[in-house]
Amino acid sequence: NGRVGARDTDLIFLKGLMESPVMTCLVRVQDHLEEKTTTFKPVSTNNVELLREVCQACRRVTSRETQELANILSGPHFSALLNAHDAVATKSYEPAKPLPLEKEVPAMTPDTLNDTIRMVGIRKNDDEPLGITVRVENDDLIIARILAGGIIDRQGLLHIGDTILEVNGIPVHTPEQLQLQLKKAQGSVAFKILPSYHDSLPTFQCFVKALYTYDPSKDTLLPCKEIGLAFKQGDILQVLNQEDPNWWQARRVSASGPAGLIPSQELEERRRAFVRPEYDYATKTKMCGTKITKKKRKTMYESKASAEFEKKKKRKKNKTC
Repeated sequence: NGRVGARDTDLIFLKGLMESPVMTCLVRVQDHLEEKTTTFKPVSTNNVELLREVCQACRRVTSRETQELANILSGPHFSALLNAHDAVATKSYEPAKPLPLEKEVPAMTPDTLNDTIRMVGIRKNDDEPLGITVRVENDDLIIARILAGGIIDRQGLLHIGDTILEVNGIPVHTPEQLQLQLKKAQGSVAFKILPSYHDSLPTFQCFVKALYTYDPSKDTLLPCKEIGLAFKQGDILQVLNQEDPNWWQARRVSASGPAGLIPSQELEERRRAFVRPEYDYATKTKMCGTKITKKKRKTMYESKASAEFEKKKKRKKNKTC
């Protein structure tokens, strides 16, 4: 006691603390942490190559679930995750060398092109169109629009931006060639597709009331009159897709059937602003006792005349049939 200069009470307290169960457990935990930990080894270090093989196998299957899996696995985020895993597993921590700025991207070879091409089978009804529109871009036939509720939309195997290479083994390069092969097909159609992996934005659906009568057969702006949706003033329309700024996809609530194209609000406002009513053959508005004149069309809204505008607005509403 004299050597350390501690009192008997302090030594008794220290002895009790060191012999307590809590201190014993803490010492065991500390000893275990100081031991050499077991090193974990990765199961595989070539996951990028394995991912490429899985994607190739998925593209040979035409089921919807398999194609969704292929789209997920082919995404840039998933590929980057596996690249990072393989780099850590192989301890490749050296910084990547920057590529020369003038280095050109290698062109697509037939081997790499075959890896991305897939076959898609579509069940076709003779009395129902597929519900797609196409455009020609650099001699390629590309899907421009998929109508909501159509065969293609229900099966979900084709996407906007996909390039159609062949139909039932016959190469197609124009919309006319595509229509000819579809007319010849019976039961099902086999498409050879170059996917675009286009991410579709979530669609916003709403209901609107038509304030004019629309005849798609007389609309010179409509890209395809066969898929235009005719409606009358007062009809309730369900707008299913608004991705195209000029043409919305909609259907009449009172009638069953596939969706069709109608002018968007922006397109119709531009049409009424620049086309005189007597030359507008596609849309007609019936107003009781009113006539839209050129003078009225040029009247601009001013805040100081807001009371007069509100008065005219109420008078106009009362005369609407």
